[in-house]
Amino acid sequence: KNKVTKDDLSVLDTKTYPTIFSRLINNTKKQKSNFYTSSSAYETYLGKDALVKKGANDQEVTTFAVEGLKADSASLSVVHLSELDKVGTASGYTAQTPAYAAAIKTVDTEIKNLVDAVKARKNYSNENWLIIITSSKAGASTDPVTDFTAFGDTKRKTYTLMYSPKFSRKIIPRPSAK
Repeated sequence: KNKVTKDDLSVLDTKTYPTIFSRLINNTKKQKSNFYTSSSAYETYLGKDALVKKGANDQEVTTFAVEGLKADSASLSVVHLSELDKVGTASGYTAQTPAYAAAIKTVDTEIKNLVDAVKARKNYSNENWLIIITSSKAGASTDPVTDFTAFGDTKRKTYTLMYSPKFSRKIIPRPSAK
């Protein structure tokens, strides 16, 4: 519906479907957002109404984001990490692939560094934080099961994790999971 069907963000219809950054600034005027990425396309097409800090790679993006989270009071901070997908595309999206397994460990460390930066904030206990970790896409599914739910839609195979100290823990398994 926003006209993006592949990796080409130049067709993104932000007039009809504004980005979350645009919505935040247009609805509140006082709130600001930060966007950390290594992607020029993401910077150009998604970061228009955010303060964008572009790094050369995920490690640099994470470093910039950790610094920003420690020092800034943005209402929204988005960190775009892309190297896990690049490694998966090049070597396969399985834990049995050494390069992909190593990339998973690297992104886990980067996410831990980001969460630690949030928790180290001076006013963390008084702030209302929601941390969302999600993927925009994933590798081809080799699961032959079709369960006709959002979990079984091979075109929308993403991972999402949400964390807030105010949330109670709940894992929502795939309906056909054993």
